[in-house]
Amino acid sequence: MRRAAVLALLLGGLLGCTTLPRAETPEAGGLIEARALAWYPAWLLRAALRIAEVPGPTPIRCGVRTWRILYWSEDANGSLERASGLIAAPTCARPRAVVSYQHGSVSRRDDVPSRGNLEGVAAAALFAGGGYLTLAADYPGMGASTAPSGYLHAAAT
Repeated sequence: MRRAAVLALLLGGLLGCTTLPRAETPEAGGLIEARALAWYPAWLLRAALRIAEVPGPTPIRCGVRTWRILYWSEDANGSLERASGLIAAPTCARPRAVVSYQHGSVSRRDDVPSRGNLEGVAAAALFAGGGYLTLAADYPGMGASTAPSGYLHAAAT
């Protein structure tokens, strides 16, 4: 419940400004940093989907703003560790709902949504461009995390 409240405050702040205050004391879910990454106009997102030959109608109706966030998370032992992720928000209206996007398995620490990999940008374009606030965590051991990769370690993920 506490994490949901922290997330709600974080998301509300992101929609209203480009920088957020850091957490005073480290705790799971506490924000370390939010950095604005990019803005994609709706026409550009629609054009990219056409060029990529994505079948069917394009659901893009909004432009998209993206942020890389760094926050505190707990590992399997309850110790705090840095984690990172991508937040994408539609620019044309209040978000319809929240989408939690879980990226596929990757082997390189930097091949994650918060570092602008193709999968993360595509998810941001489709979901946030369609009016949904989109969250995409990088997973333990990926992105800004200095922990060992949690791949195939259920307790860590």
